[in-house]
Order: sequence, then structure tokens, then C-alpha cells
Amino acid sequence: MNFEALVNGEMYSFYFIKETMVLVSSSQAEYILYKKKQWHCADDISPALLGMLGTAIEQYANASAI
Repeated sequence: MNFEALVNGEMYSFYFIKETMVLVSSSQAEYILYKKKQWHCADDISPALLGMLGTAIEQYANASAI
């Protein structure tokens, strides 16, 4: 299950590697986000961006569950 979302004015593509691991890419960068209790990223990204990307994933997952 893959999707795209506009986050902070930039289009990101989200590719689920598994339920708790997501490859997130844009024209400027790529990140792998993983979830334990909250979303984390091994790369050095701002907490604000991490929060926005995590929110986009959660919103998509919740909408897909309906």
C-alpha cells in the first residue's frame, strides 16, 4: 500500500516496507521511518518534519482501515 501526500508544501511518496516501516521520498530527500511507540527516523531530520510525516502515515492508515 503506497500513497502520496503534500506535507509542509512538498509532495512526498510513502512506500510501506512493512506495517511499521515506511520509505518516504520527495524530490529532495529519502527517509526510512519506523514505528515503535511513535515514529522515528535514523536520518537527521527535524522533529517537526518527522511529526508531520508520521501524521500523514497515521491519517492514511486510519482512512484505509475504514
